[in-house]
This record gives sequence, C-alpha cells and structure tokens, in this order.
Amino acid sequence: MEPIRKKSTYLKDDVYHTLKKAILVGSLKYGQRITLTEISQILEVSRTPVRDAVTRLEAENLVQSTNKKGILIIGISPKDLRDIFEIRLFLETNAATDVCKKRTKSDLEKLSKLNQAMQNAQIEGNAEKYQFYDDAFHYFLYKVSNKINLYVLLNSLMEYCSFFRSTDNFENMALIKQDLQDHLQLVEAIRARNKHVARKIVEVHLLRLRDALIKDYSDKQYSRLQ
Repeated sequence: MEPIRKKSTYLKDDVYHTLKKAILVGSLKYGQRITLTEISQILEVSRTPVRDAVTRLEAENLVQSTNKKGILIIGISPKDLRDIFEIRLFLETNAATDVCKKRTKSDLEKLSKLNQAMQNAQIEGNAEKYQFYDDAFHYFLYKVSNKINLYVLLNSLMEYCSFFRSTDNFENMALIKQDLQDHLQLVEAIRARNKHVARKIVEVHLLRLRDALIKDYSDKQYSRLQ
C-alpha cells in the first residue's frame, strides 16, 4: 500500500477502496495481522476513516477485528470466486437475452465503440485502459437490459473481479484476443437478435475469465487456498 496523497472529500471511501484492493491483490495477505495505527501511518490518514473502512470490510467478511485494536486479514478464496462467477453467469446471460430484445441502433454503435476502444488499448499495451473499457462493455449490456437493481448488484461483483485482473493476464495475448473476439461475436448476435447464441457467448466468455483468474489467484497465493 502507498500513502493516499490526494485527500478528497470522500477520504473514507478512498481508504476503503485502497484497503480492499490491497487485500484482494495480496498486498495484505491472508492471516496477516495489522493494527489501525499501522494502517493510518502507511496511508498517512487519521484513524477515523480507517475505522470506517474496517467496519465495511468486516461486513464483507474480508477482515476480522481483533481485541488489540487491529484486524486479521481474511480475503477471499477460489471457491468465493467461483460463487461470484456463478452469480455473474446467471445475471449476464439473462441480460444478454434482454439486450437482444431491447437493443437499438445506437446501442449497437455504443457496444462497437467500446469494443474498438478495448482493441486500441490492447495495441497500446495499456492494461488499465483495456480493463476500463472491458468493464464498461459489460456494464452497458446491463443498462440496455433495463434491470437497474441487478446492475447495482453486478457492479459490486465486477469490482471483486476487476481487482484480480493483473498485467500477467493482460500479457496473455491468446486470452485477450479471444475476449475481443467474444465481444465482436456478441455484438453480431445482438444485432441479429439471436438470444440463444448471445447467451452461449456470454457463458463461454465468463467461464474462461473465471478459470484464468482462479489460476492467477492460486499461482500467486493471494489469499486462503481452500
């Protein structure tokens, strides 16, 4: 973790997201103990936003408070990732079906532009930008499906998955090229309003991503491996 240099009005949220990312990518490892004072010193913030962040992380079962004014890092396991993707599979395959019914010409243009932006980011070698547009592509599918409540739930699940995206996965060109191909095929299935093909493309796409993330996660032993 690094100090939060730019203090914003939403400092407590900044601290929360910084700690959450540190846990999910392994900067703070499963079984590690750290005090609130140590966290506040590392991030160069007061203990108040740290306490708030810890309360939120404890509610998500990512940390456990100890009786020595500190926390025990719990993190998530490969099984948790599988559970997350099981939910995503249900939500996003159904969203794809809805998009086939409800999409407009402008929706197709937007999806094509997002996919092109992903391709440009891949050519530039910009992993962060690639991830941003990849997430935006999936988010937009949900918006078009007009299921706002499920979109909010998906947003939370996508956050977990995004933290596990590493440059190792980005440098796997075979995986990246297949993902881009999936998106192209999905846009064409939506254009043709072929809901069965669209659902299958989303299913295969998510299962491939799930397996890649779990392998990356397990290889690096980010957290508990049960």
